[in-house]
Amino acid sequence: MFKNRRERLKVFDHGLMVKADKQQAVSNTPVKNCLLFTAYCLLLAAFCSLSSVSPSSAVNGNSSNGNGFDSSSQPIILKNIAILPLENLSENPAAAKMVAEHIKKELMNKGLVFITKDDIVEEFLAKKRIRYTGGVTRATAREMGKVLGVDAVLVGSVNQFGSGNQFSDTNDKINVGVTTRLVNTIDGSIIWADALSYTNREFVGLLGLGVITSIDALSSRVAKDLIKDIGDKYFIKKEAGLNPFEIEKVEAYPSGVARGGTKIGLRVRVLGITEEPGEIKAIIEGDEFSLSKGEDGEYEGYITAPTVEGVYPVDVIAIDQTILQYKFAAVGKITVDNTPPKVSLTVNRKAFAPQRRGYIAFTPKLLSYDNVDEWEIDIFDRDGKRLRGDKGYGNMPKGLIWRGETDKFALVSDGEYSYRFMVKDSAGNETVLTDSVRVKNTPPVLKIDVDKVEDKLLFTFDHGQDENIKSWKLSILDKAGKVIKVIEGSGELPPKFEYLIESEFDINTMIFSITATDDADNPVSLTKSIPSMLSRKTPFAKVNTKGQWAEDF
Repeated sequence: MFKNRRERLKVFDHGLMVKADKQQAVSNTPVKNCLLFTAYCLLLAAFCSLSSVSPSSAVNGNSSNGNGFDSSSQPIILKNIAILPLENLSENPAAAKMVAEHIKKELMNKGLVFITKDDIVEEFLAKKRIRYTGGVTRATAREMGKVLGVDAVLVGSVNQFGSGNQFSDTNDKINVGVTTRLVNTIDGSIIWADALSYTNREFVGLLGLGVITSIDALSSRVAKDLIKDIGDKYFIKKEAGLNPFEIEKVEAYPSGVARGGTKIGLRVRVLGITEEPGEIKAIIEGDEFSLSKGEDGEYEGYITAPTVEGVYPVDVIAIDQTILQYKFAAVGKITVDNTPPKVSLTVNRKAFAPQRRGYIAFTPKLLSYDNVDEWEIDIFDRDGKRLRGDKGYGNMPKGLIWRGETDKFALVSDGEYSYRFMVKDSAGNETVLTDSVRVKNTPPVLKIDVDKVEDKLLFTFDHGQDENIKSWKLSILDKAGKVIKVIEGSGELPPKFEYLIESEFDINTMIFSITATDDADNPVSLTKSIPSMLSRKTPFAKVNTKGQWAEDF
């Protein structure tokens, strides 16, 4: 019996036993036999435990954390990293550098890692003629690890940086959006990736307090929360079980926002670590959608957005050549928006005279936190014929001016004209505002009558129903032009006005002058002598032959 155990132990002998070729040397001493038996048991147990460990697999039949990583693997410690220049996808040329400095500051404050100096990184990129740092290859990452002595490189992009719409002031909406990832310089795999976007309005407290008004402060907040996520979850730990794939990007197009129930495009970029996937699927709200591989190597397809408003995570399943599935949870998102944007449109006036260089100024304003995708304005005549219009994409203009011209630059005639202003957000929701304006190039027509009743002059005013008087002024003068009385006002003319004739003035030498302006700024002026107005009057009544008053109409 001991002989068999000893022969088996010889297979696992690593220098713990001395010359095990002679059976009688062992059997002479019971203590030696006991020691040999104990060693045999220990080695046998170790062998059995090693043989029972199964290799890390995929979603089918093994333990996984849901993101394609083996939850039982050992952490990888990152001590040195290089921060590559961020790709600037915003309109602010200083955005990438500002955000990168905040990220570097947060890392240094935490004391998590040694960061390679910027000039050393830039020298490496210049030698390799690398301009687009957002798509570093695995080979480049491995080379940077050897040359710069770093464990990982941080790459990313600034997607949003600045005002949410061009009408914002310092107290309105500003936003900062950043996408980053850590790439392992050993195998080129992605250690960690995250995208974070904040607006200053997300930090509003009671009574509107807490609004961030500085783009620099908001950038610092984004960097702080990004680095906090690395430190707490990912930075010093990466699952050691090597996945055959990594998801580099999940992008919804034409934007990540859609109306409920509509089709939206999805684009997935997969990094093959040990092999290329045989099939890629996207899952949203339990529904699976197969994606096709395009010429550029990305997987694309159309999915149906959920009907209810909200933000929905997108899961990706990568299937290898043996039909094993690797699930990457919440690597993308789709926002469902069914609410049209809130918009106001003000005009500087309701009537104007193009022949006097008048114009209508339209001022649009976005009242909701929406991204405007398209806008359009059109002018129509009474018959609904379109005369002039304009359209654009992206943010609305600060103002639009119509000078009473058609698309062929011909002036329109007097009359009523309607306008239609449409705004469409990135989800395809539309808001339409309509109203009308009036073109009027002719001055207002006034009817003035003067009567003398005892010691008073009675002025009666009238004008057409379509006339809208904006301001007026009535002056009574003597024959030398000296002003005796002035009455003026804004808005409509009073129907009647009485003037008490003062004793020192002779009515036969008095004149009056009236000026008025309509709502299109067309002026009218009239000057008459009071005697000339009275001389044309037919007597209202006369005395009959019996000395009694008889009415005369």
